[in-house]
Amino acid sequence: TAAAAAGVPGQNPPGYQSLNGTSMATPHVAGAAAILKQQNPTWTGDRIKAALTGSAKDGSHSVFQQGAGRLSVDRAIDQTVVAEPVSVNLGTQTWPHTDDTPVTKKVTYRNNGSAEV
Repeated sequence: TAAAAAGVPGQNPPGYQSLNGTSMATPHVAGAAAILKQQNPTWTGDRIKAALTGSAKDGSHSVFQQGAGRLSVDRAIDQTVVAEPVSVNLGTQTWPHTDDTPVTKKVTYRNNGSAEV
């Protein structure tokens, strides 16, 4: 999941410094997780991660650059359909792929809402 990491409003008041990168994105994601946990005290870390990744807004970058998408707290709060497990590791295969075997993983989509999907 991607979050704001550069150009975050707040200017540079005297005695402060402007920073960017994952060190600046991390507090946004942690804050979003805290908001979800406060509203849903019984949710586990995996359930919170599922809501955050499942509600992320698709961006203009590849999955390798931004993961699931851009963080959207308001969408995460209302997220009723989640994937379990949240992420799937399909392993790695070396070149050439002449002896690769198919990999099968089970992903369950759970609807925690009252409306059919």
